[in-house]
Amino acid sequence: MSRIIEQTRLLCRQHIASREQLLVYQQKLEIDVQRISSDRKVIYNKLRRCRQPEQIEAYREQIAVHSRQLAQLRKEVRLCAGILARSETIKDKLQHREETFGKEVEAHERKRGGRSGRQHEPARH
Repeated sequence: MSRIIEQTRLLCRQHIASREQLLVYQQKLEIDVQRISSDRKVIYNKLRRCRQPEQIEAYREQIAVHSRQLAQLRKEVRLCAGILARSETIKDKLQHREETFGKEVEAHERKRGGRSGRQHEPARH
């Protein structure tokens, strides 16, 4: 239930109303993940070569900031994936239900002989 609440909040917060909007948002998140991961990797490399204690601490703080950003972005990517998966499941269930309902109506109509269900009263003169 908490995951569904988080997914709903994401959709509301980002004003996402369609599957296409969700896919665009998810792609943007994935691009941001790649960019921040790349930036963090550069900082890791600088950290390995650095010998100044104050600069080492600054690099570590930058890495921590990037790591927190990545965690949040990856969480949102997972939420998007969950929404997409659940929406497909719901779509399939609705389609199956519509097909089943259509068959039931058709069977019921055949059973009744295709009449509208009203009994015609004999004309009174």
